Amino acid sequence: MVVAVNTLTPLKHTESALEFLRGQTDSVVLFYSGGKDSIVLLDILTRRGFKVHLAFMYLVDGLKHVERFVDWAQKKYKVPVKKYQHWIVSHYVRDNHYRFHTNEESPLLKLSDIEIKACEDFGVKWVVNGIKQSDSMNRRLQLKTLFLHSIEPRTHKCYPLSSWKKSDCLAYIKQHRLPTPVNYGMGSKSSGVDLNENVLKWLQVHEPEDLKKILKVFPLAETLLIPIENEPKQISEIHG
Repeated sequence: MVVAVNTLTPLKHTESALEFLRGQTDSVVLFYSGGKDSIVLLDILTRRGFKVHLAFMYLVDGLKHVERFVDWAQKKYKVPVKKYQHWIVSHYVRDNHYRFHTNEESPLLKLSDIEIKACEDFGVKWVVNGIKQSDSMNRRLQLKTLFLHSIEPRTHKCYPLSSWKKSDCLAYIKQHRLPTPVNYGMGSKSSGVDLNENVLKWLQVHEPEDLKKILKVFPLAETLLIPIENEPKQISEIHG
């Protein structure tokens, strides 16, 4: 049966992708960040009877404001979780990104390396990820080439939220009374901690202990918190 993907609502498009996926497997690895996309996907997949295994990638281990979303997922959905250092960390270490210079040698990783490891650890073949066409032009071009704009049968990858927008995800979260993900500020993604000004200043105000953990690993990132001359006062300054 040929599905006219462009005529489907976002949820119907997701259902068509999952119908195909169910014909291949009932067990998947979901890359879960605690952001809006992965929260929505976890709920949809479990509602449709998939056995979900969560792969959680961390920039710095033990950040409480992120871990609480992992704890929530385990408690609500009774899903197994394995944690992996984010592949980008290998690049940060090699490039001495916001770190004092060292000659530390470590292999450079890609997302696919973590996907392969997670599948091996869980004994699962298919990976599900929450990337969307609306994320960027590159994502749109990438997903448009796939079967149902969301399936890579050869590499066993599925992107069920391909046709969703941010507003669709937030509406689903509200409708199903799921946790509201962290919003680090204008222009920031609601999923995933990274070394940028918005994230670090949000942590400075709301989760200072998590900020300390990040600065212990990436000490020079503290420069992002230094006010530029004549810059408007930050919330953290106002509240001391």
